[in-house]
Amino acid sequence: MGIGPVLDATRLSDDYGDRLRFTGAFVGVCAQDLAGTGAVADFDRFELRDL
Repeated sequence: MGIGPVLDATRLSDDYGDRLRFTGAFVGVCAQDLAGTGAVADFDRFELRDL
């Protein structure tokens, strides 16, 4: 199951273009406690699969 549409990420490659070089795309999980209550977010699994 995916979230959102499949997008072309080739422009995020360090091989794209001839002027500026990009270090590549990164992916991860993040959560913010916007209320400032010190709430904790525990992630016990993250999986990234090639479609």
